[in-house]
Amino acid sequence: MSRDDDVGHEAERLKNEWEDRARSEARDFFVASHEGWDDERRWAAQATQDVAFITTGLSPGFLAEADVLALGCGVGRLVPELLARTRSYTGLDVAPSMVAEARRRLAGEPRARFFESDGLGVPAGACDRHYALVISVAVLIHCPRDVARALVHAGWERLAPGGVLRFQLLGLPADDEQPSRVPSDREASGPGPIVATPTATTPATESHADPPAGDATAPPRSGAPVDDADRSRADPSRPVGPDDVAAPDPSLAGERYMGHWFTEQEARDLLAGLDARDVLVVHVPPCHIYVSATRG
Repeated sequence: MSRDDDVGHEAERLKNEWEDRARSEARDFFVASHEGWDDERRWAAQATQDVAFITTGLSPGFLAEADVLALGCGVGRLVPELLARTRSYTGLDVAPSMVAEARRRLAGEPRARFFESDGLGVPAGACDRHYALVISVAVLIHCPRDVARALVHAGWERLAPGGVLRFQLLGLPADDEQPSRVPSDREASGPGPIVATPTATTPATESHADPPAGDATAPPRSGAPVDDADRSRADPSRPVGPDDVAAPDPSLAGERYMGHWFTEQEARDLLAGLDARDVLVVHVPPCHIYVSATRG
């Protein structure tokens, strides 16, 4: 079997598994996976926090003119917050029942549209424009490496010149003081409140100062960078994922619920061959990596 066949098989597996989750009573848990996932107020508050983080450093003027493409939209959890900042939203999802529910929930919002995808590319209906902002939040954390690469490259193809791509991965903790390990599913099961102090892999010339106002290429950042040698001393009490959230139906999670665990170099390698600039890889302990890149 060729590598392309393997990737296609994995994408089909993900489509089938996420359709099962989308049809379950626990659907919203698998969409959000944070404590309070079944509470409307906390659901909205978490969406507000996640959107604020993923758009950090992007000026209001940039966002106001931005058409957004989301690689993995679920039921449209982030749409109201994103549309409060941006011009339009296009969401893709592999699960047709997720797409149907997103369309139902956002039926009164003419600036939002949703498409079923094959999990590897952007469907034809969403290729009618280029996007100033392409995002993937709590999606690639469930994907094998080659599927993640395919989605990153597909999103990049739809990115306008000067546009910004931002996505989230599972980040494997690894440094001299803390041996590599795969965190538990409980640690990694969702985006959670993004408040931990990150580490950042940046060019030696890059400043760690706060991004200037109006800088549409500024990377996502939360707090001051931490050197690799200090990673194991990052405050573990600051939550990244839910501490006490278990799947209501564990049979729908399974051993392959979480995707590939990336090193920071592997995260950078996803952009290989692309005309990317202002690349930043931010490691948010214990187990998330955020990547930001601008199309040259």
